[in-house]
Amino acid sequence: MSPHNFEFHLPLSPEELLKSGGVNQYVVREVLPVKHLSSQLRAFQSAFRAQGPLAILEHFDTVYSILHHFRSIEPGLKEDTLEFLKKVVSRHSQELSSILDDAALSGSDRSAHLNALKMNCYALIRLLESFENMTSQTSLIDLDIGGKGKRARAKATLGFDWEEERQPVLQLLTQLLQLDIRHLWNHSAIEEEFVSLVTGCCYRLLENP
Repeated sequence: MSPHNFEFHLPLSPEELLKSGGVNQYVVREVLPVKHLSSQLRAFQSAFRAQGPLAILEHFDTVYSILHHFRSIEPGLKEDTLEFLKKVVSRHSQELSSILDDAALSGSDRSAHLNALKMNCYALIRLLESFENMTSQTSLIDLDIGGKGKRARAKATLGFDWEEERQPVLQLLTQLLQLDIRHLWNHSAIEEEFVSLVTGCCYRLLENP
């Protein structure tokens, strides 16, 4: 599937990405087995070094598979995926500041960056929610333990301190939303699903003290 001839629709549920809902709509081709995820993440990282943030257009299935298997993969792979996706979204945010000012931006390039923006943000935000769900459940299990105990337990479960990771990601999303990304939607209103995706995540993170 060429990066320029599909449209990525933000799904209401992850399963929607497994079935085609229309002409040229992006569909996940394969949910990769757990044993292949580390090598495929490395392939995505290599593609990112060569192509930048648009690499997600050809490697989205890898991130989808990591989200699909989130509970059964190693903490180190979860952390590597989070750090990498933060880097991808941060780089895209930096590049978009000049791309959005380009009056000569072609329709195909605009479409590619719009798909990449939605894919990168979807991947990062769903990953955040997966971490948040795990730490919330850990907290419920440990209600009788003091705050430090709960934090230590969460760190042991995830492999790193999620509390310290949440704030930089919120700042990254805020930085992205300060750009005039309406240009990618041809200056029309940003689609409701994208707004809901980002704001819903921010509300969720801010609700947790």
